[in-house]
Amino acid sequence: MGVPVLSLRLDGHCIETTARMLFRDMERCALEGGEVDEAAYALLSDFLRDTDFGNLRGERPVLDGRTKIFVRVFRKGEGFEIEEGEVLDN
Repeated sequence: MGVPVLSLRLDGHCIETTARMLFRDMERCALEGGEVDEAAYALLSDFLRDTDFGNLRGERPVLDGRTKIFVRVFRKGEGFEIEEGEVLDN
């Protein structure tokens, strides 16, 4: 199995809100008997628990949701790496 990666589309919501919405969707899917990628769920749970989102948005304003962009989140050492991807047309 490969390294778990979260792909998030920031479009009107900051990275924290987008991640929380995905977390709720994954929980709902699991409660309804659907399949959830356990590694991605664990990554997302840890990311939400361990990240200082206020600091992150201050350091990287592109993650505040005003720019439509794809980002990828994955583990790097004891923390997380966030790769900024394609900026979408606003």
